[in-house]
Amino acid sequence: MQFFIKTQTPVVELKVTATDASGQKDSCLAGFKRHSTEESEQLLKNWIELLENEQESFYSSEAIADFITEQVSYIKNYQLVDAEGKPALKIADTRTAQNDSPAWGASENCLPWLLGLFLDSAPWRDAFSTALVTALTNRSSETDSAKN
Repeated sequence: MQFFIKTQTPVVELKVTATDASGQKDSCLAGFKRHSTEESEQLLKNWIELLENEQESFYSSEAIADFITEQVSYIKNYQLVDAEGKPALKIADTRTAQNDSPAWGASENCLPWLLGLFLDSAPWRDAFSTALVTALTNRSSETDSAKN
């Protein structure tokens, strides 16, 4: 049996909130991998270096999307909508997603599929970027709140 202190479990769950240019907000809960202080420090340095190298293409950079994707363990409590904004598909938790969905196929594809949708959206890419830094630094901002 492995033991953890309450504030150092393997995943930190953060509320990620995206806001578009019109002020419309949307949110989900995302589990980010937790690391030792040394690992977090190195990952933060890598993240900053990546941002400096990809600053011209933040919203289209595959490397940035891959970095964020590598750090997200799950997403939960998200409601997808149709083209008219009406509720279309509720994803309670990507860890327990059913594998019969025509959207993502096998259950293990739910998280990468959903993250792909999020990271192709400028407001969501910004929100996940902010949440990633919050997870790595353990410093909360107004839009991301830590939850164990």
